[in-house]
Amino acid sequence: MTLGKQIRQARENQNLSQEELALKLGVSRQAVSKWENNSAVPQGLNREMLSQILELDFSVSEETPDRKRSKGIMWLGWWFAIILLCVSVGIGIRLFSLQANTELIASEERRAADDSFISSAIKRVEFYDKDQNIVSDVALWYNAAEIDSILIQWESGTPNSIKIFYTPGGTETQEQTELLMTKSIPDGDTAALLSGDALAEITQGHVYFELDFGSVIVASDMYNMIYNLDY
Repeated sequence: MTLGKQIRQARENQNLSQEELALKLGVSRQAVSKWENNSAVPQGLNREMLSQILELDFSVSEETPDRKRSKGIMWLGWWFAIILLCVSVGIGIRLFSLQANTELIASEERRAADDSFISSAIKRVEFYDKDQNIVSDVALWYNAAEIDSILIQWESGTPNSIKIFYTPGGTETQEQTELLMTKSIPDGDTAALLSGDALAEITQGHVYFELDFGSVIVASDMYNMIYNLDY
């Protein structure tokens, strides 16, 4: 079963029209139609929200042509690596062993560096109103007008900065993503409190945070936001 058929069947199982599903996702009805007709593939936040709303497991969907091409490229890379290995053996086993040991050490160093940043994952993101009460989402959407401050806590290390990004609702790509705020973080801090004033610039869309640890960028989940003073 194609991905489009899975989306349509899951939508119909929940008695949702294309318009109703599009409203929940913050996209156009045409976008939902394209997904179900297999003329477009949901990406990023849209894919995550489809999985939550329709209880759809994308891991069982059939491969797309791009993925098949990627596998073909991967196999081509393996064959190329084998050829290089044979050439290296022809030149000399000793030289090859020395090169392999060097690459192994470099690989272990990179893996150790990567492991140090795994523990720097974001621990939590909380939104607070002016009375320091937690602002909860309503049907997966947060009212940005109620948010006075934002608490972000990470596991370890200290990011150089934290950025807030906003993508307007209804966009199918990240081309319209805007940077709302950048805040530098003092060395040694394990949490940061950001002002909610940056959220006053949004109308309806998706917000996420990026923690810059230098060579590694840690991104948060997407948060659906709507700015409504009369909420």
